Amino acid sequence: MPSKSLLRLEWADFTQTPHDGVVDGPTPDDIRAIIEHLALDESGFVILAIDGQTFIQTAHREPGEPEAGLIVEHQQVSTDRHFTLDEPLIDAARAVAAFRAFFNDPAAIPKFGRWKRIEI
Repeated sequence: MPSKSLLRLEWADFTQTPHDGVVDGPTPDDIRAIIEHLALDESGFVILAIDGQTFIQTAHREPGEPEAGLIVEHQQVSTDRHFTLDEPLIDAARAVAAFRAFFNDPAAIPKFGRWKRIEI
């Protein structure tokens, strides 16, 4: 398991004034605060990454989707192992829980819920 200091939290929101940021070695409170901010916004994303190939990310569902909420995806090692959390509605609390599971042990994230492989 990698050191927590190697984790990188990145985000952007695309409201009237774009806002983005990066935190190296984030805490669970950093993660919660940024995801809760995203949930209040209308667009944007949050990524918690070990590197460019192993990460968890969340964003708003596409406009026009029948249900509001967030999507959560994770990738381990390569784009061949890219998955989306297979739940109809993901709120900020569920997204925070997924990110905390990844934060605690990225290798255990498949046990967090039902994941569906997607093509990238």
